[in-house]
Amino acid sequence: RRFLSLALVAAVTACSEPTKPDASATALTLFPEIKKSGLVECPTDGFLTASAYLDPLALVDQVVSVGAHSVSVPPGALPLGVPPLLTLTVPPSKYVEIVVTVNGLPHFQFAQPVTVTIDYGRCTRSDIDRDPLRVWNIDPLFKTFIADMGGVDDKVARTVTFQTDHFSGYAIAQ
Repeated sequence: RRFLSLALVAAVTACSEPTKPDASATALTLFPEIKKSGLVECPTDGFLTASAYLDPLALVDQVVSVGAHSVSVPPGALPLGVPPLLTLTVPPSKYVEIVVTVNGLPHFQFAQPVTVTIDYGRCTRSDIDRDPLRVWNIDPLFKTFIADMGGVDDKVARTVTFQTDHFSGYAIAQ
């Protein structure tokens, strides 16, 4: 009898008209800082890429750059073994973004932080000169925010530099 009663209640509920959300209800925001931040739009149709094999035993920083974008890997950041291939790509996009991979993998973990610099020199918008810009770790395919990487915005050089211990996609945001 209990089962029959529960099934009847579930059927009636499932067939009822949907109700409008209460106007006083507040939306759940998992990342409230995302609402205050938007990816910087400065479209480019160009495609830039650079790759280099890195020496895990190097005693100096190893830098891979394309244009004014760069990745600097300090000594001791790489696991010992086969030299990894680091690729820095600036895809055609309406956003100021880069994708960094090691051995073609979308994610890579370093033993210590590496320094990444993203150039926004192609942007001619004056509104990005007012407030400091920052970098977000994004999903390169869907452009969704994953983590706020922070960064130092150099308004003269028009770059944002940050440190990370992993690679993925990154974009500049306001």
